[in-house]
Amino acid sequence: MELERFTRALRLRWLWFQWKQKDRTWNALDLPCDSQDHELFVASTIVTLGNGKTAMFWTSSWLNGIAPKNLAPTLFLQSKRKKLTVSKALDENRWISNLLPLQTRQELHEYVELWDQVRGYRLSEHTEDTIRWRWTQDGEYSTKSAYQIQFEGCYSKMKLLPICKA
Repeated sequence: MELERFTRALRLRWLWFQWKQKDRTWNALDLPCDSQDHELFVASTIVTLGNGKTAMFWTSSWLNGIAPKNLAPTLFLQSKRKKLTVSKALDENRWISNLLPLQTRQELHEYVELWDQVRGYRLSEHTEDTIRWRWTQDGEYSTKSAYQIQFEGCYSKMKLLPICKA
C-alpha cells in the first residue's frame, strides 16, 4: 500500500461528508485537504443541481459532470469571486459581473462557450443539490475506490487529475 495515496483517499472522505452530512459541526472548520485533494474530488464526483445552494459554480462538477473551471480555466483565473454557489452565480448572471475585463481571444472563446452552456439553466427551488461518486456502482464514496483510482490513468483529455503519476 502506498501511504500517500491512502491518506489522500481518507482526506477525500472529509470532502464527501461535507456534502452528505451538512449538519456536522466540523463542516465549518477548514478541512485538512490540499488542492490536489480538491482536484481529485471534483474529478471523482458528479453534481446534480437542485437549488444550487451547495454546489460551487466554478469548482463543482455540475455542468454535464465537469466543473466550469476545467471547461474554462483561463476564464476561471479572471474571476474575482471563485467561491460562489451556483445559485448565487446564476442569479442575474452574477458570475459574469465577477469577471475581470476579458483581454485575450482565449478568454473570449471560453466565455462564449461557458455562457452558451450556462444560459437558460434552471434551478429547482425545492430540491437540494446531490452528489454522486463516479467510481462505485451505487454512487457512494468508498475509501477503497478513492485509493484505487489514483493508480488508474489520468483524464488527460480534460486535465482533471493532475496528481496521477506515470
